[in-house]
Amino acid sequence: MDNDIAYAGRDRIASALAASRPVLIAVPFYKNERLVPLVIESLIDCAADIAAIGGYVVLYDDSPTHAPLAEALATILPRAQQRFPCRLERNSSNIGFVRTMNKAVAEAVAGECDLLMLNSDTRLQPGALREMVRVLNADPTIAFVNPRSNNATIATSGAVVPADLKGLLEK
Repeated sequence: MDNDIAYAGRDRIASALAASRPVLIAVPFYKNERLVPLVIESLIDCAADIAAIGGYVVLYDDSPTHAPLAEALATILPRAQQRFPCRLERNSSNIGFVRTMNKAVAEAVAGECDLLMLNSDTRLQPGALREMVRVLNADPTIAFVNPRSNNATIATSGAVVPADLKGLLEK
């Protein structure tokens, strides 16, 4: 009996993941090159999850004149690209977090993708991406999914944003 429940639970999870849209995983960086290997290594550790959710990663360099960040991103990018779809977008000037993430929102809407915004100090654990997408797809009334954090403040927010936000952007 217990095995039947476990198999049914696995089937529901697989079904929810299969029904999901592609996921754009956006990671903005502003200076602070020491964070690059930490967040990218955690994404590499979650490569199977990225594949399972149909994810692709876009790294945003919002400090294009800061050579140490450019070097850190250039160094790790080929390794990340070997494990999952990944590209680097370099802003022509510093436009700030909100405008950088607005670029990610616009790409997600245009591509009919869900959007996962990660801060550059994020450390993902294997299984976290699948769980967030499963929760997002569990009920059509769920619009945002936030992970728990062991380093959050009251102002911290991460979210998986569903693809059908086009109406919000047009208002």
